[in-house]
Amino acid sequence: MSATVQASWLQGASATLGETSAAQAAALGVGTVLGGIDVVRVGIALACCLVLGIAAIVFLRRSQGIARQRPGAASARRIHVVDKARLDTRATLYLVECDQRTVLLVADANGVKLLDANRSATLEPGA
Repeated sequence: MSATVQASWLQGASATLGETSAAQAAALGVGTVLGGIDVVRVGIALACCLVLGIAAIVFLRRSQGIARQRPGAASARRIHVVDKARLDTRATLYLVECDQRTVLLVADANGVKLLDANRSATLEPGA
């Protein structure tokens, strides 16, 4: 018998609590919906988090020098792969220009090996 009394007491308490929260929601105004969650505060918190995240990304990019390259900066690169050829499934031959030098490299499963390095033919006198 006491279990029935306690159950009815809990049901009445939860009904009273629901009426109280509904009255508080009506008193607080338009911003409170969805069971007492203030939508305006959640929106402001979301906006603040987004602003802080964007500021952190901009700061990290500037501090590490990861800024976007200008279109003219691509032509000023010092290293340029002139040609590459697959020798077999595991080895590739690369012809690379770096600071007016032509370098012949081979990359395989053991690593990268230098085969030949010469000055570019365009700078040699008599060429």
